[in-house]
Amino acid sequence: MAPPPIRIAFFPAGTINTASSRLRCFGLARELERLGFAVTLGVDASALPQIFFVQKVITPDVLRTAQVIRSLGGHVFFDIDDYGDAALGGLLSDPETFSQFMQLVNVVIVDTETRRQVIQQDPRFSVVPHFWVIPDPIDYVYGDLEELPPRDAPGGRKLHACWFGNAPNIAPALPYLAPLSASGRVADVNVLTNREFVDLLRQNYPGFAITPWSLEAFPAVLSGMDFCVLIHDQSLEGIQKSNNKMLASLALGVVPFVSRTPAYAETAEQMGMPELVVDSPQDVLDRLDPKAFDNLAARVAGERCRSELQKYSPAASARIFTAKLAEYVVALSA
Repeated sequence: MAPPPIRIAFFPAGTINTASSRLRCFGLARELERLGFAVTLGVDASALPQIFFVQKVITPDVLRTAQVIRSLGGHVFFDIDDYGDAALGGLLSDPETFSQFMQLVNVVIVDTETRRQVIQQDPRFSVVPHFWVIPDPIDYVYGDLEELPPRDAPGGRKLHACWFGNAPNIAPALPYLAPLSASGRVADVNVLTNREFVDLLRQNYPGFAITPWSLEAFPAVLSGMDFCVLIHDQSLEGIQKSNNKMLASLALGVVPFVSRTPAYAETAEQMGMPELVVDSPQDVLDRLDPKAFDNLAARVAGERCRSELQKYSPAASARIFTAKLAEYVVALSA
């Protein structure tokens, strides 16, 4: 008789409309369920999980649940894809709750190698015995990556540019976006962001086309763009950020020009397109030369890029998790 499936309860920090929760909890839960795990979102008191997977935010209720699960021999996994007092907000506002929770954590899971290096130097995390790096999967993709629909080469026509994300994060990209709206190579500059910020952004940036983001509509909207500009702040928090927006852009056949964030730069090299990394607004304008841009667009749709992207599919991410979990279980029984 086969053993019963491992029970995992996910406790996301936000809803499925929140990118980090969608990628780190909802998507992973869906893929693990396909692999035969017994998955719940939230904790079912009548069937407590063997693994309590907490994403980012710790509350007194989360602490109490973790205490119960550990007392019954279960395990607490803590997934964190933000770091720093500003990014974590309420998580660090109650140091005692945080400290007690960390005493219970078996595994910390992060999204980038840079974040792992930073967090492991923080004494608040020194009690945790295991750290895993599980990269973000491609957003807006389910299971494995599908074939990209054919796209015509832009040629000499004007290009559609965009930035997308949480509105407060647009600041580092603004110096890059403004020159594009004045470029003869660009038809329009689109900002795809939180609905509640649309009116404010329209008032302050009349030269941009501001569109409210929605989970259902966004993939088709992004697919209609030729390129996007994705710039992270180069602060300690910014350099830890993942490549998830870059992956979404590549998966939909849109050329991403990105900052020299470690995860972005590593992905550009992995895809064989180091010129996707830009250090100045002029770098972006230079890459819009028709011949150079057509070459980049063809390589985004090419075999090497598509093959490498498969390594970031949600199904691949779940396989990374299960492989690390198997190693963890073996180590516990040794």
